[in-house]
Amino acid sequence: MGLIASEKVIDIFDKPQKDGKLFVSHPGNRELATVVEAICVDGSVLDLMIIFKVKDFREEWFEDLPDVPNNILFGQYPNGWTGEQVALHWLGENFGPSSQSAKKAGVRYRILLFDGHNSHVNINFLEYCIKNRVIPICLPPRTSHRLQPLNISVFSPYKRAY
Repeated sequence: MGLIASEKVIDIFDKPQKDGKLFVSHPGNRELATVVEAICVDGSVLDLMIIFKVKDFREEWFEDLPDVPNNILFGQYPNGWTGEQVALHWLGENFGPSSQSAKKAGVRYRILLFDGHNSHVNINFLEYCIKNRVIPICLPPRTSHRLQPLNISVFSPYKRAY
């Protein structure tokens, strides 16, 4: 699912194929979907969000699917990336007052590292962070490919391998 010509796209299957593979790579001529992921310093994983480029999104597409965790957040945006409302929804689910990270932190502040995308460098996103004891730290421009920990330690090995 990606329109990136220089990239390979990986499809993961719930059952091994006849040749025993659990995945297959394709050229990058598929529709784009964005996955927003985050982990805590203690290694716990926050709810991820998958954003699709669709006009009419229906959550029931993903209800009651075996092997699909029920804590995945689904969203839509015209370009398949993210926007202000999608980012605020993800932020609220993962850093809002009833989120797991808030329960673990108690009254302490939390830090959120992110790139400078305009969906989360705006007044609503920053005010939400301050209200919920989240210290937002934006990575310097043109450094996210080197400084984003998940891009380097998790996603980069997959990109090289496939």
